[in-house]
This record gives sequence, structure tokens and C-alpha cells, in this order.
Amino acid sequence: MLKLVIQFIGLFFLLLLSFFGSNYMLEGDIFISASISIVLAVLMYFLVEELAKRKEEIKKSRFSTVGVVLGLVYLILSIPTAILVVHALNVEINAKPEIQSYANEIRSSNADHIDFFRNRNQQYIQETGLIARNALDTYVHTRDRNAKDSIKSLLATSRFKINDLSNVSRLNFQNESNALVEVLNVKHDLLIDSVKSKSNFVETSQLHLVQNWSRLHVVVALNELENMRNENLTQLSNSLQRSGIDSTFNDAFDYVVEDNNRTIVEEFPVDISSFFNLWNRYKPFLLLIPSLILTIFLSLPYFLTKTQGVYVSKKDKEKKGGISITK
Repeated sequence: MLKLVIQFIGLFFLLLLSFFGSNYMLEGDIFISASISIVLAVLMYFLVEELAKRKEEIKKSRFSTVGVVLGLVYLILSIPTAILVVHALNVEINAKPEIQSYANEIRSSNADHIDFFRNRNQQYIQETGLIARNALDTYVHTRDRNAKDSIKSLLATSRFKINDLSNVSRLNFQNESNALVEVLNVKHDLLIDSVKSKSNFVETSQLHLVQNWSRLHVVVALNELENMRNENLTQLSNSLQRSGIDSTFNDAFDYVVEDNNRTIVEEFPVDISSFFNLWNRYKPFLLLIPSLILTIFLSLPYFLTKTQGVYVSKKDKEKKGGISITK
């Protein structure tokens, strides 16, 4: 009965921790993680059972090739088991607080990026309207043909896109600059609304999964938050660059980098999908202790199994070897 209880305790924790360890490493792939944990638990269970049977049915020879092979297989399987267990505990104990704090930073920095774009683009729109108004003012009040041609060329550029000045007069020239500002403001508002709408949707659906540490979804939720921020950042940055605005996000934020024509945030140093990343970061040597305890729990049924006989050496003068059955 004791052996059965110990087996179930060991197998339960093996299934649980190896599943979570695999799930973190495989970035939320629940099906493969469950398959790995089940296969490991089944193999470890049958190996211990087989080793216990062979110990119970001890033969005349002390050396058993099959027993040695089974023992080696058990030890080999203990290595990935220990890695998964340590990784699961390392994430839960050490990485979890940093990840939750990082999720809040994603929301905060995303809002900062939107505010930066809003302020810089509004400044650009106001400057564009002022330049256009002054140029149109000069255009309708000057008789210098060269000056008029120069103004026409300026206003025809991509920044202003005012190509027809035939109906512009001293009475209505401000209407043209006002219309330009209105168009730019409409585009600005549409882009801001689009980015904020996407941000609100992703943050509402994913942020609480990280904050409440929904273990089955936390990796996917974190990836969704990171992708949302990077996509927004790239979209806003491209909009500024198309407008010809000099100041960019990587000038304003030291953690923003350019990568393959994309403006993204530098990778977060805590990667819960990497065993070695977390091991090097936290040096969790003490977590080897619960992993060792779990291995002992799984192996105890073998050590608790009693042999049916005791090997007697041929050198014994009273007996010539074989099995002496004990009562």
C-alpha cells in the first residue's frame, strides 16, 4: 500500500511539473507538452515496475544484463525529467514576478509610443499648415513669376499635395491651408483610433492572463502583447517616416531598435522558453533538490521491494551456491 501511495505521489508531480516545464519551453503548445509528460510518466512507471520485479525475482547470478540496461535507461530518462522539473520551478519561483512586471511595462510603453506619435505628428500637422498658409499668402500677394513657380513646386510636394492653385485668391487662400490641416488631422485620428482599438483588444484579452498567471496561456498571451506593441510601433514609425519627420522612436526611446525595416523593442532578457537562459540568469541550484526528491519518490518502490532469496556464494563450505529462501 505504501509503495502504491508513493508511486501515485511521484507520478502526479512528475506529470504536473514536466507538463508545465514542456509548456513553457514549447511556448504554450499544450498538446505536445501533455504528450511529453504522459510519455515520461508512463516510461518511468514501467521502468521502476520492471526493475522492482527483477529485484524481487533475484537469480543465482548477481549480475543481470537486462537489469543494468533498464537502470541505465531510467537514469537517462531522469535527465530530461530533471530539466523539465527544474525549468517549471524556475519559471514559477524566479521568472514569474519579472514576467508579470514586464507585461505591465508593455502596456505602459505602448501608451508612451502612441503619445509620442500623437504629439510629434500634431506638431508636424501644425507646421505643415503654417508653411502652406504662409506660402499661399505669398503666392496671392506677389507678382514675381519665379516666386510663384517656386511656391507651386513646394506645394505640389508629397507633404502638401496642393497641385491646383488656379482658384486661389486673397480672399480664400486660407481655406486651402485649413483644408490641408483638416485632411491631415482626419488621417491622424484614424491611425490613432486604429492603434488604440487594437491595443485595447489585445490588452483586455491577454494582459489578465499574465497577471493572473494562467499557466496554460501565459506564454501565448505574452507573445501576443509583445507582437501588438511591435506592430503598433512599426506602424506609427512608418507613418512618421513617410511624412518625412526627422525625430524617430529609436531617438526618443533607448530600448527601440531598427530591424529589417521594422521598428521594434529590444528583446526582453527573460526568455521562459529557454532553460539555459533562465538557468544562467537565476542560477537556481537549490531547485535541484526538489528534482532529486521527486526522482527518489519515483524510485522508492524499487528500494522498498524485498528479494525472495539471498545469494549464497559457491565458496561457502557448507553450501555450494544457489538461492536460500528466507522466511
